[in-house]
This record gives sequence, C-alpha cells and structure tokens, in this order.
Amino acid sequence: MPIRHRCVTRASAFGLALALAAAPAARADTLRVGPRHELKTPSAAARVARDGDVVEIEPGQRVVAMRNVTANEPQFTGHFPGRPIMPGVLLVESLAQAGAVAVLSFPANRGKLVLFAGIDECRFRRIVVPGDTLRLEITVEKLGRVSGRARAVATVDGEVAVEATLSFIMPRDQDIAGGRLAGG
Repeated sequence: MPIRHRCVTRASAFGLALALAAAPAARADTLRVGPRHELKTPSAAARVARDGDVVEIEPGQRVVAMRNVTANEPQFTGHFPGRPIMPGVLLVESLAQAGAVAVLSFPANRGKLVLFAGIDECRFRRIVVPGDTLRLEITVEKLGRVSGRARAVATVDGEVAVEATLSFIMPRDQDIAGGRLAGG
C-alpha cells in the first residue's frame, strides 16, 4: 500500500516538534504579547519571538504579527550566496509560531505546550528577501481541547508570499516539555 505524501509530512513535522520539545539543552526565547501572554520557543527557531511583533490579537481566534527579515540572519550566508532568499521552511515556522500565539492566548490554553502537527495546502507565491517585512495573519478555524487547525497567510506589501493550513496538537501529557515522553 503506498504511503500518501500528506501522512509523511504530518509524521515528519510532528516528529520534529517532539524532538525540539524533548531536547534538554534547548534554550528558550520568550515572546511577550501584552502583559498576560507569552510563547517560549527554542532559540534557533524563534523567528517571530526574535524579530517580530504581534500587532493584533483576538484570543483563540486570530493573530496578526509582523516580522522584519534582515540580512544578518544566519540562513542567508548559504541560501543562496550572492542572492539571499528566505527558506520556505522558515516562512512556515514563522506562521506556526504566530499561530501558537493565537492558540495560547485563549484562557483555557495558557501555559500549555502546543506542537506543530501538520501542514496542508501550502503554496509559496513570492520570494522573500532581506529588507522585506512579513505580515503573518493566522485565523483559527478549529480549536478543540487537544488539537486544532488554522489558516495562515504571510504577505509582503500586500502580496501573498506563502499560505497554508496548519494543524497543531496540545498533548495530554504536558510533561513532554520537560523531556519526558508519555510512556517512556
């Protein structure tokens, strides 16, 4: 029986999220959204947290964040020499982090661990380069007790750069953040 690409993508993203959450040496950066909301992320992936600001938020429903893309970011040294282009995976990660802010801002989810579980219908429409300012807009379509889905769109000067539907989970075993996997 052939493996469907969508299933492989979901499994890979989920595995990466588990690995990042379980890494004991990962230092966390914190994105503060007003006086009551924050998002902790491993420092190597802190795209919104390090270089962006949340400009609009409707807790549990919608968030708009801005992210300035600068030439001194490490990915531009090799992607590509002489023509720096923002890697697509980092664009999607920026959307996922902005989505986590929307989910964690909902009162019932404060302090929980949110893991990126899947990506569907992802399309890259425009190259993003140093000097661009990304507008990351996330609209939560479904928010349950342990999972959800959101529509994510990143634009530059009103032009769509990437759009996708993102899936996430909030594990019942919240100890995963301390490096202990359920049953392990």
